[in-house]
Amino acid sequence: MRGAALRVAEPASAYAVASDGELDPYRLAQLVSDMKLTPEQRVLAAEETLHQVGPLRPRRHQVLAFDRYEDFLDWKKFSAIRP
Repeated sequence: MRGAALRVAEPASAYAVASDGELDPYRLAQLVSDMKLTPEQRVLAAEETLHQVGPLRPRRHQVLAFDRYEDFLDWKKFSAIRP
């Protein structure tokens, strides 16, 4: 295969969802639907849900800066599980 370009193909779905009978069909359908969204769209949808439900704890006044969007997402994920 000298000179021929190698092609890398990704599966149609970036995430495989196994149906092993443990998930309710409606929950499985919701997971498949959510996985079709981009990571940013999933974050925005989660923030909208939180906005409708209300804050889980009192807000602190602070200013944060992040070098990358992924750092922001990590902070959001871990700040939600800290007491």
